Amino acid sequence: MPRGRHLAKPVALTPKCVPYFVTALALGLATVPSLRAQSSSATVARPGNGMVQGRRLALSHRGFAITSSTDCDKPEAGPPLAVGSFFEDLRLLGDTALVAIREWRHSDTATVDTTVLDRKTLQPLWSRTHFPDGSFTAWEFRGRRVQWTAAQPRMVSDWLDSTIAEPAFFAGAVELLLAASPRLSRLGSEMVFPLIDLHMGPGEPSSFAVSTLTVRVTGSEIVTLPSGERVETWAVSTDPPGWTYWIEQRKHEVIKWHVPSFESLCPTTYTIASPSP
Repeated sequence: MPRGRHLAKPVALTPKCVPYFVTALALGLATVPSLRAQSSSATVARPGNGMVQGRRLALSHRGFAITSSTDCDKPEAGPPLAVGSFFEDLRLLGDTALVAIREWRHSDTATVDTTVLDRKTLQPLWSRTHFPDGSFTAWEFRGRRVQWTAAQPRMVSDWLDSTIAEPAFFAGAVELLLAASPRLSRLGSEMVFPLIDLHMGPGEPSSFAVSTLTVRVTGSEIVTLPSGERVETWAVSTDPPGWTYWIEQRKHEVIKWHVPSFESLCPTTYTIASPSP
């Protein structure tokens, strides 16, 4: 449990910003449940052990189309519809840090997330997410010490301050971790990532949680982009199940991912629409 002060009433996401918070699930911003089963052949990645190589990530600006199933709560779900767009900009901050600026756009509103990672290891340094209604969340990582703040206009901020047992990756950067892991380029390859995230259960005080996510290369598949281009990819599934990522074989970039249904929201798919050069 956090050692710092915790307000009795956690900051609640308003109905306006909830869709954007859940949209961010596609990048792993929600708590990842504990690992169920881990193969003895799985490679465990930890910040600094060389399994994740941040310098492999190309500096780029990419755009993705977001589609979602409709009427998924009915026996016969409706066709997928375009529900917005997602943009990711990777740039350097000095010589040792990588900045990932990500933006979710829907209608005339946008949610913007800025996450800074160690360029070599992708160990998290800090992250900020700004929602359309003016609310925001912020993370600070100082070694094993983690601080989190959430605030809404005209409301008292909620915050946590705690120390985790060992360094972990940020749950909001899963697609970058996969792209920076060269071992995920062979059928059957399996990796385990420890992830730091926020646990927010109904009626429970917020707390930090370090969970494990296992990913496995399950096949080689052709992905058809919105432009009609066909791309060879590695399909990567997760445990806990439901998530799938597709990594382009030539550049080893994540170009598509599928997010399972979450509460009342239907499954969502992100597909690259404007690839990096």
